[in-house]
Amino acid sequence: MTGAIIVSRIGDIRRFSTPEKLVAFSGLDPVIYQSGRSRKESRISKRGDYLLRYAIYKSALAATRLNSVIQDFYQRKVRKGMPNQKAIVAASRKMCHIIWFVWHNSKPFEVPERPEP
Repeated sequence: MTGAIIVSRIGDIRRFSTPEKLVAFSGLDPVIYQSGRSRKESRISKRGDYLLRYAIYKSALAATRLNSVIQDFYQRKVRKGMPNQKAIVAASRKMCHIIWFVWHNSKPFEVPERPEP
C-alpha cells in the first residue's frame, strides 16, 4: 500500500529535476528564517503533499529497522546527538533521494552487503 501511495502521489518523476525538489514536494524540506546575514533552519515545512510525506515517513520508520543503508544512516545521526524523531525525518529525506535516483535512473536499489565480522 505504501509503495502505491508513493507512486501515485509523485506521478511523473521527470517533474522533479533534482531529488531536493522531490523533498520539497513532499514537505520534508526545512523552514528557513533569513534576515541579513542571519540564517536559521528549523522544523520541516509541511508545505507539500501530506499523504506522500506520511507514506515516506512510515517507510523510513520501517527502514530504520529493516534496511541496512537507512539503518546505518539513522544510527549515525543518533550517535552524533540528533533526537530520534529528527533522525527519522532525516532518514525520510534520504528515502526521497533514494526514490528519486532509483526511479529517475530506472535501476533497482541494491543494498551493499556488509562485511562479516
